[in-house]
Amino acid sequence: MPISMIIAVPLASAIFLALSANHINKKVTASVACAAVLASWVVSVGNSLPLFLNAFPSLASSEGSNALERTSGEVMFVSEHLYTWFAVDRLSIELAFKLDALGALMVLVVTSVGFLIHLYAAAYMVDDTDYARFFCYMNLFIAAMLTLVLADNLVLLYLGWEGVGVCSYLLIGFWYQDPANGAAARKAFIITRIGDASLMIAILFIAFELGTLQFDEIAAEALRSWPLGSSTATIVSALLLVGALGKSAQLPLQTWLPDAMAGPTPVSALLHAATMVTAGVYLIARTHELFLLAPAVLGTVATLGALTAFFAACTALFENDIKRVLAYSTISQIGYMFVALGVAGFTAAMFHFVAHAFFKALLFLSAGNVTHCVQETDIRRMGGLRRSRALPGTAAVAAVGTASLAGLPLITSGFYSKDAIFWSTLQAPFARPGLLLLLLVTAALTSLYAFRWYFMIFSGPASLATDQEINRPRDLMLYPLVVLAAVSLLVGFLEMPDTLGGDRWIKAISEFLHPVFASAEQRYGLGTSSVFGTGEQVHRAELTLQAVSAAIALLGLIMAYHWYVIRPSWKERLARSPIGRSIAKVLRSGWAADEMYSMVIVTPYRTITHWLRHDPVDDGLDMLVGSVRLSHYLLVLSQNGRIRTYAAGMVVGASLLFLSWLWS
Repeated sequence: MPISMIIAVPLASAIFLALSANHINKKVTASVACAAVLASWVVSVGNSLPLFLNAFPSLASSEGSNALERTSGEVMFVSEHLYTWFAVDRLSIELAFKLDALGALMVLVVTSVGFLIHLYAAAYMVDDTDYARFFCYMNLFIAAMLTLVLADNLVLLYLGWEGVGVCSYLLIGFWYQDPANGAAARKAFIITRIGDASLMIAILFIAFELGTLQFDEIAAEALRSWPLGSSTATIVSALLLVGALGKSAQLPLQTWLPDAMAGPTPVSALLHAATMVTAGVYLIARTHELFLLAPAVLGTVATLGALTAFFAACTALFENDIKRVLAYSTISQIGYMFVALGVAGFTAAMFHFVAHAFFKALLFLSAGNVTHCVQETDIRRMGGLRRSRALPGTAAVAAVGTASLAGLPLITSGFYSKDAIFWSTLQAPFARPGLLLLLLVTAALTSLYAFRWYFMIFSGPASLATDQEINRPRDLMLYPLVVLAAVSLLVGFLEMPDTLGGDRWIKAISEFLHPVFASAEQRYGLGTSSVFGTGEQVHRAELTLQAVSAAIALLGLIMAYHWYVIRPSWKERLARSPIGRSIAKVLRSGWAADEMYSMVIVTPYRTITHWLRHDPVDDGLDMLVGSVRLSHYLLVLSQNGRIRTYAAGMVVGASLLFLSWLWS
């Protein structure tokens, strides 16, 4: 089937739900919405199969390879051209879609995770009066993200980019009756518009400088026209980076994402796991050739990612809202991906994207089950829910998600994907060993806050309600979680490191993505050596790093169990300490970023607008009009038609002239 069907099916479903919202029941609404995303996944699998067979020739058949097109180098893709959107001078913008390995990976994750979230939402939102409107927005969200991923050029990507921004506004403020939800939606929309504006400027810059906006042609023209480290490449890459920072909630544009938890839980899961926040990661990966031409910007990507990961992890450790903890966790984990992108570890970044999509969706939906059952969002008022008759299944799958987030060794996908990022920071020629220490500290904080979140909800003494007061989640709210938990455990084995037997097995994600990044890998020698050189020394260094990573994750588990299960009384001592209260207050507020922005930007802006509430240009024009009116009034007084007045005026005037002559 044509690639456009991947987008067309959820888009058609959204239109159908918008037009028939008042004429179909909730069961039909949910069936249409879920079936559309499932159909999109099926079409995605069918179109991705030739790419998979190309990546693994031993599985390929002659029929599979015929469906592919080849560009210069080894990049294989399936494409579809619909028509020329518009043409201006030498610039032609096509309405065309391309599915290569990078796009296929994104599409498969978006549709598979999106389908499971839709299934969950069918039960979670069943009591909502705006059921059809919710699924209309959700399907439109999926369609916009798929447009972004499948676009063959930057203009079509920008269409999807703005689409996910609009849909996020609609979904975050879905319960618009509460003014706080509307404020959160506006905040997300306005802050991300900063990145959107930067991306638009970058697109115009590329069109002017290179004369094309098609991705393959951009890379070829940039390599031909811009030398390594050129100012033009640096400016364009910096503009693209600001666009990515806005959508992926990285420093300094991260403040909108925690407030986005105002939306329903399925929205939070979709927003964090498969759409919106991963758009920035995809943008950098898709335009990696431009970033490689600007090493300074590439280093900035890694530095901002590491700082964001650390700052967000510190905040998550002191946050008490069940969903906001996970929101800060998402900011931190996207920071890991930015670090990998910044050291040219593109495969490691995408590997962590896949792992994170499944375990973060699992954690958000588990949080949804908890809040649905206990009608509470503050984890300090929870506890012991694992022993409840209503939530043992949720506690079990949430444990899998928590372990994956913390990166418990050998059994979770988070361990393998984070290890790939750690190791990529030591790979020449863009190695940043200084960032590794900060990432390891962040990993320790991640394990600590992840298990703090789990233990305060599911372990310890019951502190909220008895079994009789807790509602049991619907079955459809548990089945998708089981699938997500299974994938969260298994997906890590798709990319095993060499030290753990990966050299004897196919590294599925690396092999699959190799055609996309092969040209850059050959040109810059990516991944061919590390700061330790080659040979046995490298093997020992990688094994040591994995042991340190595993020890850090286990240490976080032990510390969280000791502090939040065995001896939770230390929290009371911390609360009594003025210094402890101050630190907790600052970190819980996200390092007071909102307050700082309010003081530096919002308050001065409002003051200036207050001063300028009457436009000074208008005031100047009003003064000019007033002076004309005054002169008119004075001239009217001199022309009253009385001869005696005129004669008196002449006498006075002549007298003044005579006196002035005498005086001179």
